[in-house]
Amino acid sequence: MSRLTALIALGTHAAMGERELGAHLGCPEGGPEERHPGLTVLNHAGWEMSTFASLCIISADRSASSPVGCTTAPRCG
Repeated sequence: MSRLTALIALGTHAAMGERELGAHLGCPEGGPEERHPGLTVLNHAGWEMSTFASLCIISADRSASSPVGCTTAPRCG
């Protein structure tokens, strides 16, 4: 693999800059690209609805009875 993009979920914290992303991933100095060539790290822009995709719908019954996630699209039984 020559390139990899990692997406950081921003559930409870603000977007991070390049150095903060590096520190979050354990890079001693600089950004992640310096330590891991070919790695791109992005903040998830969760406030932009275009960044989400609907993969399937899980019924309430299935959700309550099974820890298993969605396995087929567009509707999971």
